Amino acid sequence: MKKIISGFFLFAIALTVFSCKNGVSPSSVAEQFAKAMITQDFATAKKYVLSQNAAMFDQMSAMAKEMPMPDSIKNIIDKATVKASNEKISDSTATVDITFTLPQAIDGKKEDKQTVNLKKEKGEWKVDLGMPDTMPEDNMQSSQTPTDSALAPLPTKPDSAEK
Repeated sequence: MKKIISGFFLFAIALTVFSCKNGVSPSSVAEQFAKAMITQDFATAKKYVLSQNAAMFDQMSAMAKEMPMPDSIKNIIDKATVKASNEKISDSTATVDITFTLPQAIDGKKEDKQTVNLKKEKGEWKVDLGMPDTMPEDNMQSSQTPTDSALAPLPTKPDSAEK
């Protein structure tokens, strides 16, 4: 009997070790990322995103320190539930639906549903925010405010002498 029980535990341990090597599921990554984001734990959220998106979280953390969330909102958000569903995996990409449910409405909303995109990076699922850390130089120029020469001339009123 002892051999059967110890064999079962050995099998359970081997199964646990094997499943850990396969990595964490996209649903788990998306859910942990969402929990970190909703509570403004940007250091934790940063661990779950693609490396190309990571620098943005340092900026978000600095902004959150400058403009902290009101305690009344924080108390509601801390009690929120986050649930992952509808996981779809296709090779090295995945999508997961995340549903946030608040115990009390904020701005008239008590629930929100979003789809999170994920990609495999170095064998691990990471959230893909779809934006690079830096924009190429030529893209930055096109997003700047246009110069006066790029604007169409304004119509002018005719002088009274021309009437």
